[in-house]
Amino acid sequence: MKSSNIRKVMLVAMAMVVLGAGLIALSGAQAIVGWIAVGFAIWVSLTYVLLFYIAPGRLWKRTAADRGPRTLDFSDEGVHVHTKDSDSVTRWSAYSEAIEKDAVYLLRRDNRGAYTIVPKRAFRSSSDELTFRSITERHTTTHFQAHSSAGEAP
Repeated sequence: MKSSNIRKVMLVAMAMVVLGAGLIALSGAQAIVGWIAVGFAIWVSLTYVLLFYIAPGRLWKRTAADRGPRTLDFSDEGVHVHTKDSDSVTRWSAYSEAIEKDAVYLLRRDNRGAYTIVPKRAFRSSSDELTFRSITERHTTTHFQAHSSAGEAP
């Protein structure tokens, strides 16, 4: 969630607390509505804290083993990912585009916003990087920076 959206959610929760407190202060028939507003605001705030502060840290700790060294191999079949505990292949049809940035390539999975990150420093040679670019161009929409064809390393 974008920080501007998070701020909006928290402002709405705070406004509901203030509104609820005001309705409670008025007592009478509106008191129950005030308590509902306060309860809902507290629920929204606790959910926010859980989703954006507690859960990511716990997930990060729980998946420590998945962040070890990995090897990526690219072929016309797809992207092969090798770790100490697993091997997998993701077919090119799962990727919607490839984007080149200064230090990395980003392979976008469908339109979900998930990426496979390929650091440029990971290529053993400029020839390996050119092979990767060629395979990727055959299978996805690419947004690559222009490189000299005069034999210079990318």
